[in-house]
Amino acid sequence: MDKKFSQKMCELSDLLAQSPIVCQLGRRYEEPSEDAEAGTIAHTLLDIEESMKVIYEKLLPRLRSGNLKPRQIEAWLQDIGDEFRHILYHIHDPLYFRDLFEDLPSPRKPARTKRRR
Repeated sequence: MDKKFSQKMCELSDLLAQSPIVCQLGRRYEEPSEDAEAGTIAHTLLDIEESMKVIYEKLLPRLRSGNLKPRQIEAWLQDIGDEFRHILYHIHDPLYFRDLFEDLPSPRKPARTKRRR
């Protein structure tokens, strides 16, 4: 972790630790502390920010370039999928956000979409 990331994480964690709910959740950890959940949420948000930057600043522009062969398209989609997996991990990591997964509908077959020309 670089110094800038660590500083952002500490500042965000300190802010989040002001929430009574976040502190209460921190006491549910194996090694309970009032700032445990605040640190986890801070790390989550900062890592998601980085993954979104990778998608929107690197992967999506390259995919949109139109200069890719079919195999390259698949490779870029795989890279985007890897970032999505990373984001999902971080959403699930904090106790605060775990209920988000309870309300998700079960996966369905993809809807057919008309291809634009």
